[in-house]
Amino acid sequence: MLVRSEPGADPGQLAEGLRRLRADYPMARPTDRAAYDAERRRQQESATAVGRLLLGVIGLFAAVVVVNTLVMSTVERLREFALLRLVGATDRQVLRMVAWEGGITVAVALVLGAAVAAAVLIPVSFALTGTAALSLPVGPVAAVLGGAAVLGVGTVLLTGRLALRRDPVEALGARDQ
Repeated sequence: MLVRSEPGADPGQLAEGLRRLRADYPMARPTDRAAYDAERRRQQESATAVGRLLLGVIGLFAAVVVVNTLVMSTVERLREFALLRLVGATDRQVLRMVAWEGGITVAVALVLGAAVAAAVLIPVSFALTGTAALSLPVGPVAAVLGGAAVLGVGTVLLTGRLALRRDPVEALGARDQ
């Protein structure tokens, strides 16, 4: 509860009255405006820190899911890579193909992710500010988009490179025992 005194009121008398009220309301804490604002800022900073921590954990889980999915999809294509190599494609050509596919996949995923985020953020922005214009910090948005691109393409290239280490005939499963 905020208390505003009348102009010219005695601060000592006001404080005494609030102390008497405290007997009836033991959880009440009389404080001045500056202390209240400082406490509110501290709580807001704590909530912001918890929110960022939760976003970080969600981002980490999402990264694990992306890497796992890309690794599984690349491993499933071992036979395809082996066949390409057996018909004359070089490892470099296969890796270039994998890089292009990974880049296109990441680009489409980023566009779709941005569209889904916009579909949620625009109505929230409109409800809170009265305008549909989004005010997003450029640095963190660029970091997330760049990190996602590096993670996706890097994962595909690394798993593709590891897949190409295997002998193509062995990868096709055609080697005689």
